[in-house]
Amino acid sequence: MVELSFRVYHPSTTAAEISARLGWEPQVAWSAGDRWPGSDGKAPLRFREETYCVFALPVRSKEDCFQEIDEVLNRLDSSSQFWREFLVTDGSFDFFVGIFASRNFGLTISSNVIARMAEWQIELGLDFYGAYEAESEVGERQQTLDLK
Repeated sequence: MVELSFRVYHPSTTAAEISARLGWEPQVAWSAGDRWPGSDGKAPLRFREETYCVFALPVRSKEDCFQEIDEVLNRLDSSSQFWREFLVTDGSFDFFVGIFASRNFGLTISSNVIARMAEWQIELGLDFYGAYEAESEVGERQQTLDLK
């Protein structure tokens, strides 16, 4: 199983503007200057130093992962002037890929996707989680154990 998210950071552009430009609702978001949760008057008042948005991207198979990355790159291309200014003013992007597996499998990233990501200065984070079992696999294993 593969999970993919696109994360966006900026010192001043708001989460609402980032969301509007991409045309997606973030799973998690805050804007620079927003109050930290828990700033209820008992603790020192704190504010967010930068804007942060996480967009969870739908991945039904490992092949979908790169189709979704391509979709994000196309959205950046379609508003390239805004996003180029975004990068010049200390904005950044990354893709975060969570890979859950109970056995070996491979992912190949095409050189075209890598080149386009590099063009947009997008970093790629990979997090591998071993010993993952889908619910169906756990159930199958349990049934096998019960038959003995």
